[in-house]
Amino acid sequence: MKTLVSGQPVAGGQAHGDARRAGFTLIELLTVITVIMLLAALVLGAAAYAGRKADDARCHAYIQKIKSALEEYKIDYGKYPQQGAGAVPYAALFSTPIGTGRPSGEKRPYITETNNLNSSLQFTDPWGNYIRYQAPGTHNKTMYDLWSFGPNGVDESSSSTTSDDINNWSSGH
Repeated sequence: MKTLVSGQPVAGGQAHGDARRAGFTLIELLTVITVIMLLAALVLGAAAYAGRKADDARCHAYIQKIKSALEEYKIDYGKYPQQGAGAVPYAALFSTPIGTGRPSGEKRPYITETNNLNSSLQFTDPWGNYIRYQAPGTHNKTMYDLWSFGPNGVDESSSSTTSDDINNWSSGH
């Protein structure tokens, strides 16, 4: 049994000078909470970046599918569907044209995926904006321009700053 200098025993067998503290101080708890919050912010930031990259990849893949459908249309008709800047021509790629001039052996529909069509039958990107088409193109004068305004939905094709637009005329697209 421990005793004080006076020789008197202390309750619980410990002297006052030898008492140990149990638990954490407020500073220690705040430090641990801060570290956990910083780690969570890093993980959530990386997840958001990965999600954005996945949406970009889906948009690139869908534009590639539309490009393939437009190329098949050209094989059948000798030209691309003519249209000023607007939505991708749904009728040209899906429905059977009425009238003469339809080649035998035509492969319509040229594109079968309808997951990216909105209620107005416009092809849409992962952000809900319609994918634009122009033939003949401004950037691809002998064929067509095909593009999405990207996640912000704003045309930045002529901007000198970094653009999030996805198109068929920039390098890497």
